[in-house]
Amino acid sequence: MRIPFGLQGWSRVLRLWTRHPLLGLGQLSAHDYCSPGLGDLPGDIERYFPSVHQVMSFNPRVPHISREDKRQPGVGFVTWDESTVLMNVAKRFSHGLGLEIGCWMGWSTVCLALSDIHLDVIDPGLGSGMQADTVRYALQAAGVAERVNLVKGLSPEDVHVLGQKGHRWTFCFIDGDHAGDAPRRDISAVLNYCEPDCAIMCHDTINENVYEAMSNLAQCGWQVTFLQTAVGLGIAWRGKIDPPQHIADPAVNWRAVGLYPDNCYDP
Repeated sequence: MRIPFGLQGWSRVLRLWTRHPLLGLGQLSAHDYCSPGLGDLPGDIERYFPSVHQVMSFNPRVPHISREDKRQPGVGFVTWDESTVLMNVAKRFSHGLGLEIGCWMGWSTVCLALSDIHLDVIDPGLGSGMQADTVRYALQAAGVAERVNLVKGLSPEDVHVLGQKGHRWTFCFIDGDHAGDAPRRDISAVLNYCEPDCAIMCHDTINENVYEAMSNLAQCGWQVTFLQTAVGLGIAWRGKIDPPQHIADPAVNWRAVGLYPDNCYDP
């Protein structure tokens, strides 16, 4: 009998099955989470993204719901937990100008702009096409488009272009290239144009390159902490404004997840 599907194909089906919160093994426990004490996202935020699709977290040990664009499966958005942290930290700096490096389909961009911060966004996909159209539609639907300056470009090159035009940032969210030395170069670039009171956040600190680049900020006089989220968030800050406290989801056994060394867990 001929088997119509190869091993690789069945493996992909199994991965998609186990990640889908409505169909997979995580259906009983998959959930969104917002840390107590933090302002929550709008409950209807998904309507700004007509092609959004709920899946299991990209970290199989964390039973949080993740989201992706159905037209581009396999590339996740920041989780609800991570999104609420971004929005609440950005609120501390809503008087200033923020920077986002890497926005994908604009989920994180909308969450940041909902804090009332004005935002520069650098991403190579922001010229034209599906990604750019999706981002612009979401910003318009959320009513925050006037606060966001979209820049089709690359980091760190276009960080310097904006900086040389006089842009100075009080908040930076870096979710760009994670390969090799790229996270360090992005962070090094934004350091040239940060205000004295400033926060820098990085996504995917489960990635060793991102984690090490973020950790190095402590040697530059910044306070640095790493949050227990699905794929990790790092926050570095200096000046007079402290970030809000994040309480990791008590439904998750974070010690078993093992994102960071013992001294890097949430207080």
